Amino acid sequence: MRVKELILGAAYYNEYMPYERIDEDLELMKKLGFNTIRIGESTWSTWEPGDGEFDFSKLTSVLESAGRHEIGVIVGTPTYAIPSWLAHKYPDIMSVTKDGQLLYGHRQFFDITNEHYRYHCNRMIRKMMQVISGYDCIIGYQIDNETRSADAAGPDVQALFVEKLRAEYPNIDNFNREFGLDYWSNRIENWDDFPDIRGTVNPSLSAAYKRFLRDCITDFISWQADIIREYAKEGQFITHNFDFDWRDHSYGLQPLVDQCLAGKALDVAGADIYHPSQSELTGTEIAFCSDIARSIKQDNYLLLETQSQGRIKWLPYPGQLRMQGYAQLSGGSNSIMYWNWHSIHNGPESYWKGILSHDLEPGETYHELSRFTDELEGISRHLINLRKPNKAAILLDLDSLTAFSEYKEELSLDYNDIVRRIYDACYEMNLECDIIYKSSKLDNYSLVILPSLYSVDDVLIGRFRSYIENGGHMIATFKSFFADRELKIFSDTAPHGMTDVFDVSYDMFTIPDSATVMFDDGQEFNIDSHIELLQLTGDAVPWARYSHPYWNRYAAIAHSRYGQGSATYIGCMCDKAAISKTIRRVARIAGIDLPRYQFPLIRRCGINDMNEHIEYVFNYSMENNTIICEHDCKNLIGGEHYEMGDGITLHPWDVAILVDED
Repeated sequence: MRVKELILGAAYYNEYMPYERIDEDLELMKKLGFNTIRIGESTWSTWEPGDGEFDFSKLTSVLESAGRHEIGVIVGTPTYAIPSWLAHKYPDIMSVTKDGQLLYGHRQFFDITNEHYRYHCNRMIRKMMQVISGYDCIIGYQIDNETRSADAAGPDVQALFVEKLRAEYPNIDNFNREFGLDYWSNRIENWDDFPDIRGTVNPSLSAAYKRFLRDCITDFISWQADIIREYAKEGQFITHNFDFDWRDHSYGLQPLVDQCLAGKALDVAGADIYHPSQSELTGTEIAFCSDIARSIKQDNYLLLETQSQGRIKWLPYPGQLRMQGYAQLSGGSNSIMYWNWHSIHNGPESYWKGILSHDLEPGETYHELSRFTDELEGISRHLINLRKPNKAAILLDLDSLTAFSEYKEELSLDYNDIVRRIYDACYEMNLECDIIYKSSKLDNYSLVILPSLYSVDDVLIGRFRSYIENGGHMIATFKSFFADRELKIFSDTAPHGMTDVFDVSYDMFTIPDSATVMFDDGQEFNIDSHIELLQLTGDAVPWARYSHPYWNRYAAIAHSRYGQGSATYIGCMCDKAAISKTIRRVARIAGIDLPRYQFPLIRRCGINDMNEHIEYVFNYSMENNTIICEHDCKNLIGGEHYEMGDGITLHPWDVAILVDED
């Protein structure tokens, strides 16, 4: 979605405030350069304190004030946190999981397929839209909030799952065969005998149920979007704030939501991105999550939540708040929205601080943001609607992610850890990558990387073979091409359907024990876990072998030509330095030029509406660092002009935004 101006703002919760101060807050936002607030997603019990008793006064008072201050509003549907009366009236709304029925209190502990929940959601959304649809300050609507299925496994939702399986497998014998249910006498002769999914030991069936729960979220978001569209005005967008796998901050591909499928119902994808700060700020999480967000609709996205002060350990060093904002824009965001405006005075997120601290007075964070927004004012038109024509891509896959979670004990590997090791290596060498999926087109890329693409089908394999044969270059890692969609392991030689492309095969894999990776130039690197003992076939060249008294006759990394392209296979979970060395080598073969500098100097590029090539350069360091200009350019920040060969010195936590000059 293209925008006419950069969207700047914060989440604002008038209902959480200790006293009335809407106009005061919006005046402070206006002085700060903010033009948008995001409201409403947590307020069901405020708007409907009792069954059928509606009071939207706190909502309309904010909308009226926003109209007076000429501030746009994104209104969220308040469906991700239900009022207590609803849970009391319909106890079956609370999700039944493997551990029993969840208790009321936490958000998203209910079954989103429950008919009583859906009835009251529908009524609430329609009542809300009838009240607010006439307000011109509303620029868009947010569906729910980081939607979850709460691991729902009650009788009704399981019945929906069985109904879906019956439609997909009309012949129950085919179903038993595809899922391997003869094992341990799990075979089902009649759909009426389908057992409680919570007890299954079959990884394929468990994975299929997780996929079904992701489909429930897709349906839920689409259902809400259809309701909103009945009332929304022309020009008002519909979005959702997708989040990511969480490791004390945003980390990897979200396993609970098929974001690309769910995103089809939206006008623009939204994202909530949180990351380490202070000495741990590297920009990696910002870059990775923004690349995923951009992939959802293959377009610019809206950053709907990110931190200002945030959690106690996230308080940014001076200069980092500005740097973080530019990092978000460099990934293709058309907005910077902070969570949240004000620190909350009670509740579980009281120590997740906003732009204003608990005294609600403009402090150092407010003033640092003010300096950042002043700087943005003159240059933001160059930074919006950024297109990023990257030459490399990393393919992510939810079925493969689920496979690793189902076989966690056996494989001792986490899919997102593998993905992040690949992505982080690319990021640190300044190889920008798109995030793509099985359905994505490959032809635009010179290099495609497959981190442990465990689950494949023969149609996809055919596309990969054509891509390489026609001049593409591919890197695949261990445990790729191993099983089908239902996680049934292939019965031919691994890697399935690709042995002649990679010119490798293997039938043994194990832990590294004392094994290391020894490259053909003598460099040696550690292995964390999992090695496949690769046997070379055809014309494969062993770029690296295992340094080990018993496994040294096997290749660890092999490279082969195939057609007009090349295929490289990494057979082990080696450390990031070994992965970097391999990717850099293939990038050179693929004709991808990399800058001379690498992390802590990070480059992020794109093309703006004026067809200008925009080059962000970040210094993620507490030291001064200098880059050498590779072309004549101007720094949009400050307006300095540089000729090719000039040095540009970046101070700690600094950024330059360079635009080409003819």
